[in-house]
Amino acid sequence: KPIGEQLTLTPSITVNRMEYTEGDNNGRGDTSYLATLVVAYTISEWVNVSAATNYMWKRSSESNLDFEDFIGGVTMGFNYAF
Repeated sequence: KPIGEQLTLTPSITVNRMEYTEGDNNGRGDTSYLATLVVAYTISEWVNVSAATNYMWKRSSESNLDFEDFIGGVTMGFNYAF
C-alpha cells in the first residue's frame, strides 16, 4: 500500500493448517502462521531501499514440534536502463 509518493508498506499474514491421516503422524495436526512486513522507499528514479521482516510460528498437537522463527533484512537496489 503506497503511503506517499516514495514509501510503500506491504503487510501480509498467512495461516496454513495441516492434518495428518496416515503413517506415524496419523492424528497429528499442525497450524503454521506467517506474518510479513515489507517497507520500500524510493530514494531517486534509480535508487531504492527496502526492509523486510518475517515472523513464523508453528503450533502442533505434538508440542515438541512447535517452533518460532524471526528473520529480517535490508536491500538496496539500483536501476539503470540502456
